Amino acid sequence: MSARITILLALYNGAAHLQAQLASYSDQTETDWALIVSDDGSDDAGPGMVARHAARFPAGRIKLVPGPRQGSAANFLHLLTLAPRDAAVTALSDQDDVWLPGKLADACAALAGISGPAACFGRTLICGEDLSRPRPSRPLRSPAAFANAVVQNVMPGNTIVLNAEALVRVQEMLRDMGPDSIPILHDWWLYQVLSGIGAKLVYLPEPCLLYRQHGANIIGANDGFIASLQRFGKMLDGTHADWTTGNLALLSRLEQHFTLENRAVLARFVAARAEKSPLQRLRGIRAAGVWRQTRAAQMALWIAALLGVL
Repeated sequence: MSARITILLALYNGAAHLQAQLASYSDQTETDWALIVSDDGSDDAGPGMVARHAARFPAGRIKLVPGPRQGSAANFLHLLTLAPRDAAVTALSDQDDVWLPGKLADACAALAGISGPAACFGRTLICGEDLSRPRPSRPLRSPAAFANAVVQNVMPGNTIVLNAEALVRVQEMLRDMGPDSIPILHDWWLYQVLSGIGAKLVYLPEPCLLYRQHGANIIGANDGFIASLQRFGKMLDGTHADWTTGNLALLSRLEQHFTLENRAVLARFVAARAEKSPLQRLRGIRAAGVWRQTRAAQMALWIAALLGVL
């Protein structure tokens, strides 16, 4: 019998901040957890730190396994394939955050009693490398939905917790997608496929962790005016369009799992992107019903459609 909660930690050269994250698991008010760490080829002290930490617990409670060595997204998907299905919930973890003590308990409470696949996610406290000057991340404006997930990611991966039914569905989709199919961002992929199958996505408005910002962040906090400008720049230079093309290629392999309504959204969005006329692309995007969370972000979406960089 597995622990009630499985924590999945993707590790790669994370020794600088790893100890604080490991300690924050032990400080959780919900104590029935087990940890799987996938090391993606670290050449620092991180794996040794995990091994020493594991020695403080009963055998098997903390497992260190080799990762696929294909980047962060592949490492998280690898972990999801290893997660035991009999755990009540499965929580994803970055290597450099610090979880607040009630993180797991709040997630378990949010998912309790939900029938069918469900996941929760929420806000963080964005802080400096030394955990100074914490400030809450921006709140979610509108409920999570597939029509939003197609063009925007609002589920921070370090806050995502899946119930058992959601984990089973994710593992099925990973099997159908194939081991060589790797998304740009694992959390965006999870947002897309979970919303695509009609899973209940629960937003937690209270911050659940300290989100440490430093020079080695894979993405960093997607928050603030500068981040908004950077996102708009990625739209104009075609980066976002490349990401979307890659996302759609993976989603096309999985649409049999999605609800009929979301299959229709996906088909209309794909057709809109293929339109040659700027006005036809814009009309197609509006007909597809895809949307972003803020007025400024929605305007950027329409501009991208007109310019053909969607």
